Amino acid sequence: MSFMRTNKLFFCLLLVFPFLSTYAQKCKIGNTYYNSFEEANRAIPSNGTSTLVEILEDCDDFYAEITAKRNVIIDLNGHRLSCTKNNSAITVYGTLTIKGNGVIENAAANYTGDKDYRRAIWSSASSHTHIENGTFRTSSYAQTLCFNGDVVIDNAKVENHSEGACFFIYSDAKAEIYDGEFVNYGDAVVIGN
Repeated sequence: MSFMRTNKLFFCLLLVFPFLSTYAQKCKIGNTYYNSFEEANRAIPSNGTSTLVEILEDCDDFYAEITAKRNVIIDLNGHRLSCTKNNSAITVYGTLTIKGNGVIENAAANYTGDKDYRRAIWSSASSHTHIENGTFRTSSYAQTLCFNGDVVIDNAKVENHSEGACFFIYSDAKAEIYDGEFVNYGDAVVIGN
């Protein structure tokens, strides 16, 4: 192979390689790209530093656990995060903010326990959740948003397409809901204990 032909092939590979390497990248933190939210989540510091995770494309089989001492901002950028295997798409023990007018859904069909609820978000007693906007939905036996900790909802569309409720708010939780649209085919829009 001649020197000129080798250089042309090398140059073509240089042009194509960046596109191949970014194909599977689902999200980013700053200028660092990740192939999954789980991978990005491991890079978030556990010292309370607020960290923005930008979603770059729709994601099926999504699950996230925001551990204690993590402060995560998810910018959905209009994308859909769909959980198909867990009881909750997002489990919150730390601090979570959601923005970007996308969709977080739990589309898991089968119960994993004795009438175990499906949730878009479940939060622990010491957690803090702030929903700026977005759509949150479930498709089977559900509590679409379930809060044990503090929650502030500025504007959200919450859909429950089965028995259950749009919101389940535990007695120790503090919930502030300012605006939104709530679509419920279940027992009640809000239930609690």
